[in-house]
Amino acid sequence: YGTLIFYTAEHVAATWAAFWAAALILVFIKTEKEKRAPYFFILGLLGGLSILTRPTFLPFFIIGCILLFVKIPHPAYKTKGVIFQIILLSSGFFLTILPVCFLNRHVTGKFTFLPYSGGINFYIGNNEDYCRTVTIRPGYEWDKLTALPAHSGAIGPWEGQDFFYEKSREFIKTNPGAFLALLGRKTLRFFSSREIPRNIDIYLYRRWSSLLKALVWKIGGFGFPFGLLFPLALIGLYNQRRRIPMILILFLLFFSLSVILIFPSSRYRVPLLPLMIILCAAGSVSLWRLISQKKWRDLTPAAFIFLAALLITFIPGPFCEERINYEGEMYYALGHQANEKGDKEETIRLYAKALEIAPELDDARNNLGAALVEMEAPEEGVNLFLEVLKKNPEREDAHNNLAMALARLHEFNDAISHYKRAIEINPHFTEAYYNLANCQRTIGQNEAAIQNYKTALQTKPDYVKASFNLANLYAGIGELNSAVLEYQSIILKEPANIDARNNLANVYLLQKRYEEADKEFRKTLAIRPNFPPSLFGLGNVFFEKKDYDSALARYREAIDVNPQFAQAFFKMGNIFQMRGESGEAISHYEKAMNLIPEWDKPAFHLAWIYASCDRNEYRNPQEAIRIAERLCGKTSYSNAGFLDLLAAAYAGNGRFKEAVETAQKALTLWKEGKGGSLSEEIRKRLKLYQDETPFQDSCAILTPYPEE
Repeated sequence: YGTLIFYTAEHVAATWAAFWAAALILVFIKTEKEKRAPYFFILGLLGGLSILTRPTFLPFFIIGCILLFVKIPHPAYKTKGVIFQIILLSSGFFLTILPVCFLNRHVTGKFTFLPYSGGINFYIGNNEDYCRTVTIRPGYEWDKLTALPAHSGAIGPWEGQDFFYEKSREFIKTNPGAFLALLGRKTLRFFSSREIPRNIDIYLYRRWSSLLKALVWKIGGFGFPFGLLFPLALIGLYNQRRRIPMILILFLLFFSLSVILIFPSSRYRVPLLPLMIILCAAGSVSLWRLISQKKWRDLTPAAFIFLAALLITFIPGPFCEERINYEGEMYYALGHQANEKGDKEETIRLYAKALEIAPELDDARNNLGAALVEMEAPEEGVNLFLEVLKKNPEREDAHNNLAMALARLHEFNDAISHYKRAIEINPHFTEAYYNLANCQRTIGQNEAAIQNYKTALQTKPDYVKASFNLANLYAGIGELNSAVLEYQSIILKEPANIDARNNLANVYLLQKRYEEADKEFRKTLAIRPNFPPSLFGLGNVFFEKKDYDSALARYREAIDVNPQFAQAFFKMGNIFQMRGESGEAISHYEKAMNLIPEWDKPAFHLAWIYASCDRNEYRNPQEAIRIAERLCGKTSYSNAGFLDLLAAAYAGNGRFKEAVETAQKALTLWKEGKGGSLSEEIRKRLKLYQDETPFQDSCAILTPYPEE
């Protein structure tokens, strides 16, 4: 049977459900006939497994168990025997469902074996706009649907389930006629000869399978094989009605009603197929016998049933579920999968293919734009997002993505405007608050950024990314106590979060809480041994305690793990310089500069050694001038500390006139209150330059790096 073969190849529960259905019916029949104790236990096991696979088995299983005990001839059995059978059946049932109940309580907070998706599924199939909800695809519209409970104040999955059940109950109570008409339309879908798609369309995949081409096809409204299976099964049911066990009829009735009550599709009726195939065989045999025996009068009811069933199954439709471009959606899904795997080039190719086949797929257009932005093509992304917004100006996800692309292009004001528009459309849009805060932080709007990080955390309290960036911002602007509290809150939620632990230790270091910093770095290393940032941090603790040998050992360990660790080379350069080992200091500063060419700190210290070292073999005034001029140029010659360095470099090269002018400018720029010691140092050096004497010393004292 082609449909069963297809769903067996898919990673869905349909084939398991078909297996449980056949096994359950067989064991029901065996239990009723033989009444052996093991059968009751097995029946309970199968009932639990079938319900866990498809909750739509539940009504049938309850009715079937009631019928089973009603039909047991109690006079022949003692009450104790019946109670024992009930206990056996219950034991098998609870053995399967209780582990799920406990797991459900652990994960979702509710002790139940039923999924919380029941509410949204029931609503999809029971509302005034059935065709819209049943054809909502994964993406923007689905996200909007699933977010409805939160927008109404429902918190958690079970409150969300109640929200959707209530919306459906309201529809049924206020529009009973429309509800009954909808049930009729869903019944026609359930018994349609065509395979009604849900997320995938079986007919699309015939393109890649010659076996499927032969076993599953449709011509107009007629679909094979269900178009023949259903009429022949009805004939078998009619002609063999006295021989068919009641439990089989109950299953056909109650399972069908359960699916129809929610919403039907090809894969949801799969559990009926094994039983219908048996009935179909019975119907085929009955027809053959009537025809071969020329019992034309007896053939009339069968012919009527066949034709009526045939007409019911192929005349209605095509239904709205059949009008979706599933090929475009398939490539969209493949693009999403490639994106999750991190294959950006394949992601872009597949989303582009989806749009080529189905230009109306704005979700693919939106996601293609996001992929292009990540591939450093923000201009192309902007154009795609604008296309999406032209069709639907109220798509908050497109506004958010457009803002991200504009931020990549450094158009921060426009980006902020679109982030705010996304939030205006959807005040619960956590990612937009988070991205807006990141953008504001980039341009120095720190107070606004803090507020938006906090709002992101209000909409999603467990949003660790927002909490982490908020903590980093606090640390960056010197609000160290607030940073500590935020990092600690992250660690409470995620004790193994090494980034939060490492950053917390660094803040302790800034607060001179060296023992706490030491402990936190060591905790991080216990979680991830040889983690370079924590080895480096531990080295910094020893550095601040002036235990330079231990600091060097930790820095070397960090470099052994990560030879590109420029900061460790820099700190080692500091130690060697303070020890008077200028050659080693120069070597380590140069390594740091080569690894991060735009980093000014190692260049600054290196230039001081080149400009003023009292040992000729380490002086290099020309290189000192080159470095100092570059540093001054980056600050438009407005940084007094850099000008002081440049003056020393000029003097070391014998250019005393320029040294005097530069030192005087440095003194003029240096403002009162920024530290009198630097002013005094510059004055001393200026007097030397005026006497045409270069400034020279052992360079064993680190000249403080001028932050401004």
